Amino acid sequence: MPFVNTTKDNNEVAIFTERYKEFVHEGKSWYDLLRMKYGSDPMVFKSAYHPYGVLDKATKSHEIRWPIEPAIWTNDPLVDQTPGYPTTKPK
Repeated sequence: MPFVNTTKDNNEVAIFTERYKEFVHEGKSWYDLLRMKYGSDPMVFKSAYHPYGVLDKATKSHEIRWPIEPAIWTNDPLVDQTPGYPTTKPK
């Protein structure tokens, strides 16, 4: 199907859909969802406007960043854990 230029948001969804088909086994979809935007938010967040969001922005927005390993933030007082992740060592 040929690409039809419409709105920025529709273009992002069309590009993501095509990349998803082409790179399905290469593990690029997560990074595309983080990088591409729908409106002002990354496409990774669920929205009524597109079907690709996987995270609820209200409760899971911290999951777009990696947590810091406990050994790093407990041994270095200048390093804090990424907001949204627990700050106690697992048992």
